[in-house]
Amino acid sequence: MHKPTERVLNILLLLASEENLNLSDISAMTKIPKSTLSPILSTLVDREFIYKRIDHTYRIGINSHIVGKAYTSNSTVLEIIEKNMENIVSECNEICQLGVLREDKVYYIAKKDPNQAIQLISHVGKFLPAYSTSLGKILLSYKTNDEIKSIIGKNMKKMTNNTITDIDHLIHEIEDVRKNKYALDNAETSEEIECMAVSIEKDKQIIAGMSVSLPIYRSTTEKLKKLKEILFKYKDKIEQELVNLESASIF
Repeated sequence: MHKPTERVLNILLLLASEENLNLSDISAMTKIPKSTLSPILSTLVDREFIYKRIDHTYRIGINSHIVGKAYTSNSTVLEIIEKNMENIVSECNEICQLGVLREDKVYYIAKKDPNQAIQLISHVGKFLPAYSTSLGKILLSYKTNDEIKSIIGKNMKKMTNNTITDIDHLIHEIEDVRKNKYALDNAETSEEIECMAVSIEKDKQIIAGMSVSLPIYRSTTEKLKKLKEILFKYKDKIEQELVNLESASIF
């Protein structure tokens, strides 16, 4: 592998998943010496692939966004899923999101809003912990328990009072997810938000997770039952539409 190119890609991937990192942070996390890193960052800033804030921290820039959008605009799989996500929103009038697992985080790749959209901390391009989100739990449910322990480790920070921060507790819940075929986020990522997620499979392999989010004040037993029915209906519909595709990889 070409080392200089690998360094640039590692920097972009890091800044896509972590915010408010300065030169020292990036150097420590990528193991690139500061003397080597500084001109790389300057070039990426000049070409607008990253942006340097006044406080000397960095974030992803507009040209990185353009590259990402070019991919999603040309994905047949994503088109199929997003079309069905729009139907989900029409039926339940709640937010529908799509995500994939990237190491110990969920990466959000699509989102459809209803007329009564609520404010979420997740958005397209955002990374959130897999252990606290319904998308993360459904994606982790396809891993073995040992793999989950390796992926999540001990870095389970509390995001709300309901966040699971014990790995054994998380695995116990994921065992229920495997049995029930859906996952819940009971205000574990945001205080006032609940989420339900199902998997999207192709050839018995998970390719993404799909969720619906709603505010706690609209959450009732009947509402959750209805959301589960809607999610499973469109999960089946999407998977049927993917059957005839030669490849169903989102990435």
